[in-house]
Amino acid sequence: MTTNEFRGATVEEAVAQGLFELGLTEEEADIETLSPGGFLSQAVVRVTPKEIEQEALPFPEIIEKSETFVKGLLQYIAPHLEVETSSNEEGIAHIITGPGSGAVIGHRGEVLDAIQYLTLLVANKDEEQFVRVNIDAASYRQKRKTTLAALAARLARKAVEGSRRVKVEPMNPYERRIIHFALQSNPNVTTVSEGEGKYRHVVIIPSNEKPYGVSYGGTNFAKKGLGKTRRFGYTKKY
Repeated sequence: MTTNEFRGATVEEAVAQGLFELGLTEEEADIETLSPGGFLSQAVVRVTPKEIEQEALPFPEIIEKSETFVKGLLQYIAPHLEVETSSNEEGIAHIITGPGSGAVIGHRGEVLDAIQYLTLLVANKDEEQFVRVNIDAASYRQKRKTTLAALAARLARKAVEGSRRVKVEPMNPYERRIIHFALQSNPNVTTVSEGEGKYRHVVIIPSNEKPYGVSYGGTNFAKKGLGKTRRFGYTKKY
C-alpha cells in the first residue's frame, strides 16, 4: 500500500490534488489531514488508496489488435521506438518508449492524440464491448495532467477571490476532463464546458459568484443603463 502527502493553499485543494494525481475518487481513498494550514503555511493531507482487488480485463483479442496497430504505425514514424502494453479495469495503456520518443508527442500532444484516436477506432471495430485506449510517450500525459491540475487550482482561486467566472483556454475533450476532474472535489467552485468545436472550453464558476448588475455604493449599473445624452446647438437636417 502506498501513502502520499500533498500540499495546497487549503485542505480541499490539497485533497483535490492528491486524488487527481493518484487517479482516485474520495470513496477509493483514505484521507487524513496532517495540517489545516494557515496564513503563512500550506495545508498538508495524506491520501492513501484503499486496497481493492483488480482483475485483468477479459479482452486479449482487443489488446492484441490495439498493440499491433500502434507498432505498425510506428514503423512509418519512428521504427526504433518500442511499445509497452498494460491493461486494467479502465482500459488499455500503450507506452511508447525509446530514445527520442518525445518526437511522437507533437504540439500540446496533437500527434499523440491522433495516434490514440486511430488506435481507439481500430481496437473497437466490430467489437461488442467498448474499451478505452490510452497512449503515452516520455511521460507526457502525467506531466500534462500535473500541469493542468495546477492550472485548475490556480484559476479556481482566482474565480473565488474575484467572485467571477473564469474561462479556461480552449482544450480537447481529454484535457477538459482533467480540469473537471481536478476541481470536482473543490466545494468552492463548479465547472461547465461551453463553446463549440475547437473553441470548446471549461468555465469555472465560484459559489460566491456576484450576479450581473450587483450594486456598488447604492448604484445598480446594469439596471440603470446609459443616461440620456443632452444636445447643444442646432440639429442639422439633410
